Amino acid sequence: MVQFLEVTHGATGLVPSGVVLPLMQWAGRADFLYVVRQTHEVQESPSVFITFVAWSLTEVIRYPHYAFNCTGSCPSWITYLCRFYSFSL
Repeated sequence: MVQFLEVTHGATGLVPSGVVLPLMQWAGRADFLYVVRQTHEVQESPSVFITFVAWSLTEVIRYPHYAFNCTGSCPSWITYLCRFYSFSL
């Protein structure tokens, strides 16, 4: 639920990202987590594990990219990974 801070940071102008896309990401993930938490049959599904791994990998790449861009010295390999995973730069 802390990911909602990304939405508020965009809304207050703390970061140059917009509000709509982070809000949609947050809502989608929160909805997914709510369904997984309420449906015990789904909790043991391999797709839930794969989803969490995918989310973790994208966040491990995306947040350093944001941090390096704020300092103005983003390594090219992080930019490449972000484009490879189709993140909006």
